[in-house]
Amino acid sequence: MKKITLLIITIFIYVSTIAQCNEPSNIHIENNFTYESVKIVWDANTENLWDIEYGENGFTPTEIPTIENVSFNQLGLDQIPHSIYYDLYIRTDCGADTSDWIGPFTFYNYCDISVSDIIVNETFNTGNFPPDCWTVANQGNPNIGISGFNNSNWTNHEFANDSNDLSAMINITENNVNDWLVLPEMQGLPGVKSNNFDLILNFSIALTEHNTTNSISLGSDDQVKLVISPDQGETWFTIRTWDANTPISNTGETIAINYEDYTDQFSLFDTHFLIAFWASSGSIDDSVNADFFLTNIYAEPPSTGSINDLKSKGFSYYPNPIKNTLHLNANENIDTVSIYNYLGQEVKTILINSIQKEINLNNLEKGVYFMNVKIGNTTGFISLIKE
Repeated sequence: MKKITLLIITIFIYVSTIAQCNEPSNIHIENNFTYESVKIVWDANTENLWDIEYGENGFTPTEIPTIENVSFNQLGLDQIPHSIYYDLYIRTDCGADTSDWIGPFTFYNYCDISVSDIIVNETFNTGNFPPDCWTVANQGNPNIGISGFNNSNWTNHEFANDSNDLSAMINITENNVNDWLVLPEMQGLPGVKSNNFDLILNFSIALTEHNTTNSISLGSDDQVKLVISPDQGETWFTIRTWDANTPISNTGETIAINYEDYTDQFSLFDTHFLIAFWASSGSIDDSVNADFFLTNIYAEPPSTGSINDLKSKGFSYYPNPIKNTLHLNANENIDTVSIYNYLGQEVKTILINSIQKEINLNNLEKGVYFMNVKIGNTTGFISLIKE
């Protein structure tokens, strides 16, 4: 009988020992709420204490917490540089026991999103490179993702080696180029329109022989890709590819892309997304030594909601940005237009009752405005930039 009793006690102790804390789950970013902060949340799963270890993407975890005894299932990381990817590991602390470390959860600390940041309009002429909120890197590719942050062969240089205007330039030669230039994070916003209600990308490119103005073609396996990520850099999809079979002007050419396919397929209205240029010299060390240039980048995110209904009315407008006069057109009478500042205060209302109208906005201060357009039973908001 004593043997049986001891056996029962031993089994009971063993079961108690292997019982573990409930692991955290559903780790995600709730919002990026300040310029150098990010808020991470997770499901508590009946637990109430956690340990965190984090560092730049690709760091080797030590299993020594960066932050211990977090008592809420959320964490605001403050004073961390923006435009960098991070890896985060988390475990539950039950006092006498801990769960396994869960991770890495990779996140990107974006610049703060404000109304004035929803449109990217970059000429690279400030001499500040990379521009604020842009990201460079020199590892990875669109198939496996981006790494090697803040190191890159992209640089500030005269466009096409023959211009007073500056640009982003990368020298593509030998087989040591594998570099990213990432635009500031973007997000489609309700009531903010693009000219055709989709993602708009306009930019200028050029390709020359290194340090000359002579024309040249990319090497046999050299590539430059324009790519987009709807999931904060985890997955990249190609919009456009330039390679040895793609002629590129040595004096410059303008590319205009209205990208409805990705707007719809990835619901860019509802998510933070990234656009990047990736340059590669491939694995073949051929004799080509080329300079690729990029400038005058204009990127406008897509719009949502009722604004799309204005498209069915043939509504259009130009220019944007505006200096003085805004031109409106539609297939049906435009009833009214009301203009609001970024605080939501109405600054101008115009009765139109016409299919065409010129509006003088000379008296508005520089900044971002929203225009409410009413055509019959259809209304929508449009973003405007006053220069």
